Amino acid sequence: MRRTLSILLILIACAHPALAQDDSARVTLKKDYAAPPLGEKDSLSIMLRKQPQADTETADDSMRITLKEGIGVPVIEEPETKSGLGAVLRSAVVPGWGQLYNRSYLKVPVVVGLTGFLVWGVVTEHNNYTKYDAWYEATITKDKPNGDLLFKRWREFYRDRRDTYGWWLLVTYLLQLADAYVDAALFSFDVSDEASLQLLPNPNGLGMQFRF
Repeated sequence: MRRTLSILLILIACAHPALAQDDSARVTLKKDYAAPPLGEKDSLSIMLRKQPQADTETADDSMRITLKEGIGVPVIEEPETKSGLGAVLRSAVVPGWGQLYNRSYLKVPVVVGLTGFLVWGVVTEHNNYTKYDAWYEATITKDKPNGDLLFKRWREFYRDRRDTYGWWLLVTYLLQLADAYVDAALFSFDVSDEASLQLLPNPNGLGMQFRF
């Protein structure tokens, strides 16, 4: 009799965890849980266990969630944006700053280098112009009111070159402002990886097929 009672107690003790595990399917979730997107061959297991509300209560209710074969809850993230006005103001202060703000790092040395070259050209040709202008003015006398025409021609030559550099500098400045604004407006534009352009043969020659 005692042996039978002992065996019964051992069976009850072993069955208690199994009973607690069977009761785990009765849990009710009060919050939403999001899992990261999974690959086609990935899987993820999440264990949710009820916390005890009092010292005498046991956390016996639990539930296991398994996500696999690409099943998941997508988490929507807000795309990063850039201010078009902010990009233009930065480029207006320092050419190339707007491109740096838009993370167009390859455009920064192009804008800075071209702007620096044109500024150097304006300054250099203006110095040449002022030098020949002073020399020409010095040759004007009462006996020779027209002065030395050679100095005058060189003065006009350097003035034209200075003005040409100045116009190109203005065009470059305005173009880098427009480029900074467009880059900021299209910063969050998403190009899908599924978009493709294919050339397909047909009876009349070749055709194009665009998928997106």
